[in-house]
Amino acid sequence: MERVLIDRARAALRAGQAQRARQVLRRHAKRFPRGFLAEERQSLVVRVLVKMGRRDLARKKAKRFLKRYPKSLQRRRVERALKGTAP
Repeated sequence: MERVLIDRARAALRAGQAQRARQVLRRHAKRFPRGFLAEERQSLVVRVLVKMGRRDLARKKAKRFLKRYPKSLQRRRVERALKGTAP
């Protein structure tokens, strides 16, 4: 079920449904707070926030992500999502 929720969030994001993706990611966080896919979830959260125009919050979450997962395979995705969000 953990993977299913991440896949649903990713599909919603690809379909331009950022709010739906955020809802699914919240459900994932509630159900699997320390799940195997928490790192991927956090990466998606940053990307969703950028799509929603919540740049300040996206930068805050990204900073936390990069500190927590400095060698993450998701690092580049997070950094790419943040390009152009500087104040």
